[in-house]
Formats: sequence, structure tokens, C-alpha cells
Amino acid sequence: MEQPASKYANKPVLVFWETTKACDLTCLHCRATSMKSPANEELTPDQSIEFLDQLTMFDGKPPVLILTGGDVMKKNGLDGILELARELKIPFALSPAVTGLQSDRAMELIRSSGASSISISLDGRREFHDLIRGVGIYDSTLRTLDNLKKIGVNTQVNTLVSADNLADLPYVLKILLDRGIRTWEIFFLIKVGRGIGINDVTPEQYDAVNRYLVFVSGYGINVRTVEGPYFRKLADDHNNARLGIGNGIFESLRQSTIELCGIPEHADDMIPIARTSDGDGVVFVSHDGNVKPSGFLPMDLGNVLKQPLVDIYRHNPVLQRLRDRNNLASPCLECPYREICGGSRARAFYYSGDVLGRDPVCPLSIKREKWHPPPANAGGFPFQ
Repeated sequence: MEQPASKYANKPVLVFWETTKACDLTCLHCRATSMKSPANEELTPDQSIEFLDQLTMFDGKPPVLILTGGDVMKKNGLDGILELARELKIPFALSPAVTGLQSDRAMELIRSSGASSISISLDGRREFHDLIRGVGIYDSTLRTLDNLKKIGVNTQVNTLVSADNLADLPYVLKILLDRGIRTWEIFFLIKVGRGIGINDVTPEQYDAVNRYLVFVSGYGINVRTVEGPYFRKLADDHNNARLGIGNGIFESLRQSTIELCGIPEHADDMIPIARTSDGDGVVFVSHDGNVKPSGFLPMDLGNVLKQPLVDIYRHNPVLQRLRDRNNLASPCLECPYREICGGSRARAFYYSGDVLGRDPVCPLSIKREKWHPPPANAGGFPFQ
């Protein structure tokens, strides 16, 4: 079957920029392997401004810029960077660490920044969240969410999903609903950075969580997934997905949620989901200017200090291959949902070294090939 050209071939929807590696937290799953001070090779304020100018080289409206880290609040020259983004009419959002939001000045900067939204991480109940992020971070996260609501900032919550915190998801949802937060971004674990020792989900757990997220949308929540494209396949058939046939994990999550949050009132509503993937509608720029397909796919494709991002994105051969799903390996290649889903390219790369290989936690793929857990020496996360 002839694969249509990617609608994102000329311009990404999202550009993630790791503004700095500096962060006061040392989270056990940190993709960036953050540090207390900025790295020596971090883009200077002047180089950062040059990078922002590159975003205007894409045709039409610039892609949305997600400023992340580390902790974006520790980026040198952040005020000027945000001011220029506004002048250049670059739409942007901020993803800070809560430790950078504990002062009135930081909150005022957030309020007046012009950001479309602020992303705050909340990964579970106190025990789990504080275990991976540090003692006391759970309480400061809830205070920060309350403070952002008071100053009228549009907020979303980001949540890690691993094999160790599935039962916490209904409690995170309850926190969102109680605070009127309507966007929930679920990050399925990819073993990069410090996350190498955390337990990945099994195919059964992956299926259950994605079905659960379809169910969660019935509470009026705009659900997004990172490295979980299987969600899009289920969302397209959301009435059947909510049934969770044969999956006791899903049923347990559903019952816990109903007990905490009541019956969902919008079960027939699903917000349309962009069908982006690593390198296809999404691209990542590291603190040093190196470009990668995503923050979870550690393949250097070029550097914005040497080549404009627009040229790297459009012409890099790795990105071109990722954007043509005829290049996927079996069983993803034969899957009828390859255009909707396509599998996690980052997870495929971690397990096999093949960026176009199969997604090993996809429930559809294991009907043909046996799922293999992480290597015995990969470690494990000490939380049950």
C-alpha cells in the first residue's frame, strides 16, 4: 500500500527545547540527567536568540516551542528569551520544575510570560512522587498547582507511567478534577537518562493504561500521550476501548476512578489527537543545540549552531525515514493501524537499536512475536 507523504514533512507541530540541564531536582527517571549548574556547552543568551530566529524560517506560523529542561526557570537570560518569543509571535509553553516556582518573582514571570500553558509534573500519590523526585516535592507540587490557579495560568499536568505507579493514576486524576485542570499528558517510560533503572510497563499494562485514558476522557479531560501512540488507535474506537475486555488492570483502574470521581459525564466525547511521532511533527533541540527526533530518542541529527533547524528537520535522512511508515519493520509494517499509531520509535530503539523496529509493548505486535522484558542487568525500580 502506498504511504501518503507526512503532513508534517515541512514543519513540525512542536519543537521541544532543552533550555538548560540545570535543575535543583535529581529525579530518578530524569531524561536529561540534570545537574545543579548549567553545562558549559549550553547555548548562550545570544545563541538562544539566534535559535529563536530560526523558528521563523518555517513557512507560515512558527511551530509551537516547548521550553523545558532541566528547569527552564534556571535558564540564563530567560526574561529576554521570552520577550523575543513574544515579539517574533512564536507560540510557546513552559515546562518548569516546581523548585523554580517558589518565589513571587517566578510566579509573576510565569503570569506575564505570554505562555499558552504551564506544565507541572505529578507522578502519583505522595509516596511514589516523593520517592522519585525528593521528599517534600509532592506537597510543593500541590501548592504550586493551587498558586497557578489563583493567578489564572492555564496549567496542564504531566505524569510518568511505569510499571510501578499504575494504581496511582486515579488519584492524580482526582487532583486534576478538583482543581479544574483539563489537560493531562501521560509520559510512558522510555529508558533514557536516569530512567534506565525504572520498570517498563508490560504489554498488558500498556493496553490497560491506554484504555483507561480513553475512559478518563469521559471526565472532560484532554488526554495526550508521549511515547504512547497506541492511545490513538483506541481513541478512534473509543466506545469499544472503554470496555477493556479481558483486562483486569483496566477494570481495577476504572472502578477506583468511579469511587473517587464519580461516573464520567462526557463518555461520547473525544478531542481530536494529532498523529505526531518522534521526528514526524515533533523535534527536540538539546541544551547544546544538538537536534534529535525527540527527547527520548538519543540520535544526534545536526546542530542549530551549524545548520538552521528548518534544514535539519526537512532534509535529515533519519527524519525522512521516520516520516515514511513504509520503512517500519514487521509487525508494525503490516499493522492496519500503522498510520494512526506507528509504535513508539524511542522504545523500539532502546530495546533493539533499530529506530524503525517494532514497539515491544504493543499488544498487537506480541500476537506475532514474544515480548522480551528488559535485560537482567538493566536494574529495577525499588517501589511496589
